[in-house]
Amino acid sequence: MRIKLIPTGRCELLGLPECLRRVFPEHTFETVPARVEPDGTRVPFDGFTSARLSSSFVPGNLLKLVQQLASEVHPGRDGQPARAPAMGAAAAAGAA
Repeated sequence: MRIKLIPTGRCELLGLPECLRRVFPEHTFETVPARVEPDGTRVPFDGFTSARLSSSFVPGNLLKLVQQLASEVHPGRDGQPARAPAMGAAAAAGAA
């Protein structure tokens, strides 16, 4: 079974697949970065747990994470994950 992980920390992004492979060798683990820098550095998603949550406000970091999770589960017609839409200016301002 192939399992994708979407971590919010650099150590988890780099180390979780190998650690989990040692415990569950019959599975394939891979991490999904938020982006890859031009030099090849994989950057994790920003965390959201330090933000105050309420029923009327969804932090931008949480929205990005949920969009990526959904795109990994439901790939597009070409078999590739869908690209998460860019946040609008109003949503981005609310996330700050």
